[in-house]
Amino acid sequence: MPEGSADDRVTSLLWGPFWLGDATGTHLTYSFHTADSVYATIYSGTQEPDDAYSLTDAQAAAAKSALDAWSAVADITFTEVKDTPE
Repeated sequence: MPEGSADDRVTSLLWGPFWLGDATGTHLTYSFHTADSVYATIYSGTQEPDDAYSLTDAQAAAAKSALDAWSAVADITFTEVKDTPE
């Protein structure tokens, strides 16, 4: 793993090819949990998705607004995608 943080949780976010790019900026996809959201069959020992809840329309709009604010000042593009099993 690369150096850069004493916290392995932070360092793991910086590791790998996803942050290396072609100089066109960073492109990230995201989705919001819904009743139809798809998770791995065996997610983990504590089954976190069982406790997930959906955002209200106002909360989702606020989250999108925050992502738009980041896009306005950083070379990051956020694209909302629909959950799929893949």
